[in-house]
Amino acid sequence: MQFEDSHSKKKKLSSTHQRLAAQLKDYRGKVDDLFRFMDPEVQAKAMQNVKKLSLHEATRLLDRITYLTRTRIVKVKRETVSCTGKIIYDLHGAKAKVKMIWNKGRGQMRIYKCPYCQGHHLTHTAHYGSDRQVA
Repeated sequence: MQFEDSHSKKKKLSSTHQRLAAQLKDYRGKVDDLFRFMDPEVQAKAMQNVKKLSLHEATRLLDRITYLTRTRIVKVKRETVSCTGKIIYDLHGAKAKVKMIWNKGRGQMRIYKCPYCQGHHLTHTAHYGSDRQVA
């Protein structure tokens, strides 16, 4: 019985090492994220030879790789046309954006025509000559 347990443990360890070695090859560029919450000794062992890691350390690394691949949100920065850091809208697009912002409960917006780009921008502030507040 004890022989079967140690044999199955060794088998599990070798399969874990193989999976980890394959994952580390793909993950070489993101080493800082991978070892952020690990001891430096674990990083040194993993970079030298994966077989030096214990079952616990190898499993933690595999779990960390799984976590990073599933939960990391890729931030895609869309290129938008802007004027002095403000997004340029046409009148129809500006009205749609104001409606979306209002529906989300983020306050009332005012559309104004820009004298520089001849497009439209949004603001929370009231017009200069007005006594009322927009937001």
